[in-house]
Amino acid sequence: MRIRIAFLLVAAARDECCPADYARRQGLLQEAVRISGTTCYREAPPSEALMIRTPFAGRSTVPAALLITSLLLVAACSSPATSPSPSEAASVAPSVSPSAQPTATPEPTATPEPTPGVGVQVLVGDQQYVTVTLAEPWAGTDQIKPAAGNVFITVNIRIDAITTTSFTSDDFTLKDADGNSYTQMLGRSPRLSYLDGLEPDHNYAGFVTFEIPADMNAKLTLVYSPNFLTTTYEIPLS
Repeated sequence: MRIRIAFLLVAAARDECCPADYARRQGLLQEAVRISGTTCYREAPPSEALMIRTPFAGRSTVPAALLITSLLLVAACSSPATSPSPSEAASVAPSVSPSAQPTATPEPTATPEPTPGVGVQVLVGDQQYVTVTLAEPWAGTDQIKPAAGNVFITVNIRIDAITTTSFTSDDFTLKDADGNSYTQMLGRSPRLSYLDGLEPDHNYAGFVTFEIPADMNAKLTLVYSPNFLTTTYEIPLS
């Protein structure tokens, strides 16, 4: 299309600038305007235009201002609108922060109960703590001697009251590796004995003594069966 328009403009420029040529030149320019799809230009009659002589072939030309203006207007009016390049048209999308997800509250991990043993505090129900602070053989006294082939084993026990509680030394027994059970006896002092009504935040400590065969002096377990519970607690002594 642009080549056709340029051809019409050149043809109009080559006609002599006289009244006789005006109609032809006007027709060529109108055709150029029709093809370009614009009506943004109208040529003035020869009598109104400033004529410029050219030395070529002794022929007069279309006014310079007319030709230049026509070319510029046709180019400007007929040029298709250009779409912005993707880089120009693209707008920066606003940064949208994802909606905050609620943080899951981790479930509390249950603290494992410590393995019972010498020096380990054992919770008994919700009333007291029992701790074996010492377990060792005992030689006895002049009045208290083990039978031949037997030995004494003494266990020091501390009871800490959480609420008002009670205890008795008869609640403690000793078990060997073969499952044999031994009851406590009169022996090493201070003895644990018994107490009914140990107040909260108070404690009581004492020894319980057991007589066992000498060859069973290994892998012994203290067994506590409190009289206020049906639960039994086993505390390894080695």
